[in-house]
Amino acid sequence: MKHTLYTSLLLLCVMGGLKSFSQSVVLNEVVFANQTSLTDADNDTPDWIELYNADTVAVNLRGFQLTDDITENIHWAFPDYTIPASGYLIVFASGKNRNQSGEFHTDFKLGLMEEQLYLIAPSGIITDSTHIRCVPRDKSLACIPDGDRNNRFVTTPTPRQSNNQSDTISINYRPDSLIISDAGGFYGQPIELSMSNTHQQNKIYYTLDGDDPDTNELEYNAPIDLYNITSNKIRFADEIDNGFDLGNDIFKAPIVRAQVFSEGCPASNAINNTYFIGLETNTYNVPVVAIITDKDNLFDDDEGIYVEGNHMNYAQSGKEWERDIHVEMFDQGGTTIIKQDAGMRIHGRGSRMRPQKSLRLYAKEKFGADYFKYPLFEQKPHITRFKRILLRSVTDMGETLIKDELTQELVRPMNTDYTAARPSIVFINGEYWGIYSMRERQDEYYIADNYSIPKTDLNVICHTPEGLEVEEGPEDDYANLTLWLETHNPKEDHFYAQVNEQLDLDAMMDYYSAQIYFANTDFPENNLRLWRLLNDTARWRYYFYDCDACMKRVDYNLLSEYSHNGQDLQNCAPYSTYVLRRMLQNPEFAQRFRARMFNHLSHTFSPERVLSLIDKMRETYAPLIPEHTYRWNTPSDYLKWQKNVEQLESFAIQRPMVLKDDLLEQLSSPLIISPNPTNGAFRVAALWNSGSAQIRILNITGQVVHQESFTIVENTTYEPNVLLPTGLYIVEVEARGFRFSEKLVVVSN
Repeated sequence: MKHTLYTSLLLLCVMGGLKSFSQSVVLNEVVFANQTSLTDADNDTPDWIELYNADTVAVNLRGFQLTDDITENIHWAFPDYTIPASGYLIVFASGKNRNQSGEFHTDFKLGLMEEQLYLIAPSGIITDSTHIRCVPRDKSLACIPDGDRNNRFVTTPTPRQSNNQSDTISINYRPDSLIISDAGGFYGQPIELSMSNTHQQNKIYYTLDGDDPDTNELEYNAPIDLYNITSNKIRFADEIDNGFDLGNDIFKAPIVRAQVFSEGCPASNAINNTYFIGLETNTYNVPVVAIITDKDNLFDDDEGIYVEGNHMNYAQSGKEWERDIHVEMFDQGGTTIIKQDAGMRIHGRGSRMRPQKSLRLYAKEKFGADYFKYPLFEQKPHITRFKRILLRSVTDMGETLIKDELTQELVRPMNTDYTAARPSIVFINGEYWGIYSMRERQDEYYIADNYSIPKTDLNVICHTPEGLEVEEGPEDDYANLTLWLETHNPKEDHFYAQVNEQLDLDAMMDYYSAQIYFANTDFPENNLRLWRLLNDTARWRYYFYDCDACMKRVDYNLLSEYSHNGQDLQNCAPYSTYVLRRMLQNPEFAQRFRARMFNHLSHTFSPERVLSLIDKMRETYAPLIPEHTYRWNTPSDYLKWQKNVEQLESFAIQRPMVLKDDLLEQLSSPLIISPNPTNGAFRVAALWNSGSAQIRILNITGQVVHQESFTIVENTTYEPNVLLPTGLYIVEVEARGFRFSEKLVVVSN
């Protein structure tokens, strides 16, 4: 007891000392808009933060963090670095996220009148912070005297020097409002845009090229003429290598960004509008997404996320490669449904190298709205807000543009985690950027929304060309599942039930039924992800996603990958096929899986249903294709696109019969006759369908000796109304377009 008390007192002393020790480090000086006050090693002028150690002893900064967004779980942290007593340290808020030769760069940037800045101690306590206030360009918010966090003034910057002798600057900041005559949207004719504000001392500044407005940009003095600028020279689309000569006549819409400034600081609401001059509201008849952002955010060699640049930029990920944007979405009738600031990153793996890249949009509180609030998808009208939205490039193997969205819609009735999607047209800084598939992102927010549960931690395992990877959560949970499968006999009576406690087998059968039907050639070594909630009773399930390589090879026997023993491999690595291979060794699973696949071939993937959905999507996409092919040359023209879609139709017609043969070869016939031989009476189990069926019995000469209709009921058998004499017969059962036959031997009583 004495030892415990002593330990507790010691811990309290240490923590008390740590708290005091932490509070000695102060945000001594902050420049929120640096142009000339200080340069970094790259000769750039990022915003900067000066820390000051007000203590009489040195402080190690390891574990201290800086952030402009306290809602994030992870913040930029200092390495092992000691700031001396009464010492200063400059940290550049550049977004470069590096530490070279003692020069520190955070993974975030600052902005005028946009964010607070926080200093967090290793204990997790916020020990210092700034408030949002007007600090003009090349001025600093400084503690006077040094280290006095309760007295901060606007002053001329003194990097790495004392603030004590600095003269303070009086700021007469006047908050204001910006009013415009015309909102962004669709206009049949040119318009004259007027802007006004309340305080005459303040000024309106604006840009027409996507850059953020500031006092170095155009000052508003007279109405702005806005007209169709399609004939103007390309501004952004030629910043990337398209692999062909891009025509100049892609549609271009004027963009206007404007704000009122007082004392050099933003003083009003910001205007970020795209004006589609010369387009009717129903020109596209699908949602239109207009993205506005500073050109450097996309195309700068160091910072641009859309180009290869100096750092293989488009291949990078994480918060430091997220860029601020303004996004506006219009429904198919031209009505604005979403208008807000957001973050944007490049999305995907191999698709990052394509000219038309997939984009991921982030709603965050720091941008003013923590969700995109609108029921975007008719497949899931109950989901009315989204934390993240994907704008997925429609480029696919076969260049059909509709394939991945088609497959998502086809699996919609199945027990699998598909993504709701719809076609959309995207504009970036007013320039037409092509057809995109707008959709959900499969992450913890997807699970929360689709399963009506609070956002929670997940365990996510994925297959990649490099092997099995842990995307989220611990590695042990999935390893324990595969170890269990390896150490238990699949033919044991309780094997199926015990696996089903760990892995949702109904969902698994639907998932693999879809992948095998679609003949996905970029699977299972790639594009396979499982998820589970992090709790003791959760079961693994599969995400269904990325079918760009589907519906291409009608004769691809993907099922055969799971029928070998792992030693005699064909195409796929053992880790990628192990789970289904092991499960197919269990008779109950194999029978259920075969029946489920045949049922899906009869219903979910029937040629009639697949062809109907292809027709529906062709009707939606056809008017959009000419402009997209002109922009991206993928496919080269409208006729080529038509032929590509016809290939999907050919697949839809042929694939069920090809897969039927594969199922018979790998999993045997689903028609079971017993007893066989028989004394005359027998029963039939038709394990591929539920509903009406026909039975025919032929003798050895091919003559039909009996036929009747009956109803197949799942997991039951049917006894035909006939007593056959001695002989050899062929029993045929037909249902939902599939016919199977078996020999029947009748012996004498």
